[in-house]
Amino acid sequence: MRVKAEEKASVLLTQAEGQRKIIVNEVRAETITSVNEAKAAAQRMVIDAEKQAKVLGIEAESEFVRQQAAYAALRQECEAESSNLAAINAERQHTYEMNKAAAFEGLANGKRTKFVMSGSAGENLINKIFSVDK
Repeated sequence: MRVKAEEKASVLLTQAEGQRKIIVNEVRAETITSVNEAKAAAQRMVIDAEKQAKVLGIEAESEFVRQQAAYAALRQECEAESSNLAAINAERQHTYEMNKAAAFEGLANGKRTKFVMSGSAGENLINKIFSVDK
């Protein structure tokens, strides 16, 4: 009976050792699978980040080119305006002189204006009316 019990115990130990090896191998396989899945997910994230960085780089380059074109257009517009500035100033000066002449004419011809243009004050006023100062 003792031999039978020893044999039974040996069989049970062998079975337990086999079960342990199976469980250890299953845990190893699950661990390797989890690690491989994590590596694949990390690699996908790296690829996505590189794609996004390239897209952002392209967008930034496009924006830079667009801003350069806008700057060049504004610069050309300013240069064109600069060449027209003398004509604009001449037109403003002419308008100013015409308005000034109309104001003095109103003073000279006004029915309610009672001016006596004599003495130094009158002379100054007449000089102002006919002066060509700018």
